Amino acid sequence: MNRIEELNNLKDELNAVVPNGLENVEKRFKKKVFKRRIRNCLCIPISSLLMILAIFTCFVNFVPEFAYACAELPILRDLASAVKISPSLEKAFENDYVQKINQSQTINGITATVKYAIVDEDEINIFYTLESETYKNLYETSEIKSLDGNEFNTCFNRNEFIRKSNLRVANSNIDKRISFFMNNFSEGFIFSLDVFNSNQENEVNNNIIISKNEEKDYIANFKFDIKLNPDLVAKSEYISLNKTFYIDNQKLILEYIKISPSNMKLKFKDDIKNTAWLKGLTMYVLNENGERFDYRQNGTIASAVNSKTMDMYYLESPYFFNNEHLTLNITQAEWVENSKEKVKIYLEDIEKNNFENQPYKLIEAFKEGKDWVLAFEGSYFGKNHFVSLGGIYYDEVDKGYYINEIRCYHKTYRYRTKQDIIDIPEYHEIIEIRLTDYPYKTVFFLDDANDITKHTELKTPIKIKIK
Repeated sequence: MNRIEELNNLKDELNAVVPNGLENVEKRFKKKVFKRRIRNCLCIPISSLLMILAIFTCFVNFVPEFAYACAELPILRDLASAVKISPSLEKAFENDYVQKINQSQTINGITATVKYAIVDEDEINIFYTLESETYKNLYETSEIKSLDGNEFNTCFNRNEFIRKSNLRVANSNIDKRISFFMNNFSEGFIFSLDVFNSNQENEVNNNIIISKNEEKDYIANFKFDIKLNPDLVAKSEYISLNKTFYIDNQKLILEYIKISPSNMKLKFKDDIKNTAWLKGLTMYVLNENGERFDYRQNGTIASAVNSKTMDMYYLESPYFFNNEHLTLNITQAEWVENSKEKVKIYLEDIEKNNFENQPYKLIEAFKEGKDWVLAFEGSYFGKNHFVSLGGIYYDEVDKGYYINEIRCYHKTYRYRTKQDIIDIPEYHEIIEIRLTDYPYKTVFFLDDANDITKHTELKTPIKIKIK
């Protein structure tokens, strides 16, 4: 057989019919390979996931710091939502000026947990939760004291951001009359909560809602000894100015500005020869990039510090903006002529008082030791205007006293009188004033009913260079 014959025989064998049972070998082989690939694609990720879960379990059980960080994630989400009540607090949060407290107490089926604090030289902001399976409608009052028992003015904040968060917030301004507290910051302070249950029907009464509550006493009282990290208590920037300017022929002096993470504080001073008292200013601050800082969105926006005029104002803070230049722009001013008449208020029988033409009314007056405590209810006058009582009161012999202790309650905060629980609607507030060591049965305030208040809108803003 030659080579050509061998080649022809091989061709014949290749063209022969495939034996039975071997027709689908190729298809079955491809199918088997496909199944193996699918199995590998599934098994390898699943085994990797199981390995990751095993490692995660080991970390959670044997590394407390890792477990703590995982547990903090939902709370950090709540804190990120809660600080939106203020652009200043939001910036402080973004820049890690947050102190973890994580103290928890359970009393009468209620668990109170203090989660975080944002603290600087001018303000304390405390974020906490209240939880209970027994009580569904809890509300609370708070108190902040230094370790030696001195109380701070405390106000609550409730708005859409807080309602979206599980965290509640209480804040307290630190002013000069309690500046000694700063020396003991490293030792901390005491935060107290009185918790009440609100499960009752409401009835409307003269623009405020009186909630009849059979149980007047709190159902739980919590006291937390808060320890602070001094390294996370931000130092304020103090800028002395003493710049004089005039509005409506009235002389004013911008004495200083103090910038902290929580707010920007502006201190003004009037002249003794002025014929009117400053009741309010509308203003904002701009930096070199055009970023604007308006009145703060939480807490006090103006106050009278041992003065008849509103001389202290609080704006949002430029603390974290690395500003090279800041300029104050004043656009409006409101004045009260100092010849105003006075309103007589009876303390022992408040029903004798006539507030028909006043923007406020007295809803409660009671004696506390040698002091009188008065609660006035009234409505806002625009976005940034609150019930005004002139910043000073007079006794029966026409001696004037500065109002140096004021508490304000507004929006959805609930005010607790001796007899009732009061829900405060939007654009209303309750101002609580303490008349210290006051022996008389009547008191006099400036008459806000007389139309002597002057409002000035400046065509060109007054600009004052801060830095």
